[in-house]
Amino acid sequence: MFDTVLLGEIAELEELVGSMEKRWLRRCERGIDDENRPPESLMRMRGRVLEAQRLLDALRSRFPSD
Repeated sequence: MFDTVLLGEIAELEELVGSMEKRWLRRCERGIDDENRPPESLMRMRGRVLEAQRLLDALRSRFPSD
């Protein structure tokens, strides 16, 4: 059950990160933002995706689904 919940959370977060990245890249193309300096909010969201993935990996390691 937790596996399913985390997979859904990861999918939602990845969709949100993708949307944020597209907006940021459009701003970079227009010269508003620096391509080498992603916004802090985007970095935090990427971190949330990684954390959710780590939790899922730990869950699967602790409770393998043989």
